[in-house]
Amino acid sequence: MTEYDKTVINKIPPHDINAEQAYLSVIFQKPNTIRETTEIGMDDFYRSSHNLIFQAMVSLYEDGEEIDLITVSKHLKSYDVLEKVGGQDYLYEIAFMDATPAMVSGYAKIIKECSTKRHIINSCQSIIQSAYQDLSDPESLKSKITD
Repeated sequence: MTEYDKTVINKIPPHDINAEQAYLSVIFQKPNTIRETTEIGMDDFYRSSHNLIFQAMVSLYEDGEEIDLITVSKHLKSYDVLEKVGGQDYLYEIAFMDATPAMVSGYAKIIKECSTKRHIINSCQSIIQSAYQDLSDPESLKSKITD
C-alpha cells in the first residue's frame, strides 16, 4: 500500500448529520417538504438510519398517509427496522428538534452537496482500483475520468 492509498482510505466521507436530522425534522413538521425539495434522493443520506426514515416518509407520502411520529414509527416497525434506526426515542429526538422549516432548502443543499462529494469519491476510488489492476486499459480509465 502506498502512502497515497493510506491517506485516501483513512478519510471519513463528507457528511453533515445535523443537516440530515434537521431536514427530517422539517418533514415531520411540514410533510409537503418532500414535494418541495425533490433534489433529495433515497441514497443521499450518509447515515443509513436517516435513509430508512426518509424512505418511510416518502412511502407514507406517496400512499397519501399522514407523516407523523406514530405513522413513521409504525411503518418502520412493519419492516422490522425501527430499532435499526435508533428506535422510538431517536425518532422522537428528530421529530422535536429545533429545525427551521424556512431553512429546508439550505438543509437539502448541504445533504446533496455531501452526497455528490461521496459519489465522486466512490467513482474515483473505483478508477484508482482499476488502475492498479494489470488488466485495466489506460484509455478506458481516461474516459471514466472525463465522463
